[in-house]
Amino acid sequence: ERVYDVVIMDVYRSKNDDLWLPPALSSMKFYRTVDRRLSRDGVVVLNLIGRLKGKSRKTLSVIRKLERIFPQIYLFPIFLKKAPNLEEERNILVVCSRERKRLSPAAIFRRARRLASGGKTFFRDLPLHAENLYVPPVRKRGSVPFKG
Repeated sequence: ERVYDVVIMDVYRSKNDDLWLPPALSSMKFYRTVDRRLSRDGVVVLNLIGRLKGKSRKTLSVIRKLERIFPQIYLFPIFLKKAPNLEEERNILVVCSRERKRLSPAAIFRRARRLASGGKTFFRDLPLHAENLYVPPVRKRGSVPFKG
């Protein structure tokens, strides 16, 4: 019955060069349940381990499921600016938002800086992660593995 502003999920690991997660936490039913438990402006943050290209079938499958539920999906591959190879396995922070309007990269960075300046240790590194926003190239409808 409770409603949450933020749901953070970090139950993933790499197995056989691809994402592994408990089957119960990879179903559409589960993600719809999470969505129903969010406040109107709530977000879901997932820490996936995987790739955005190459051996990434399961990682992209999770992202596709999330984009069927949430209007906005933001991808933050850790250290993308330092190591831009999308076939490299890494942590990928996925932020799912119920907002209808997509935030610009500049707006995301401003929000991250504002949270980081609030003095809470939990938010200290947000601007570093915000710099790693990945916006996939736009392709023909139906061929994009996730929203950009």
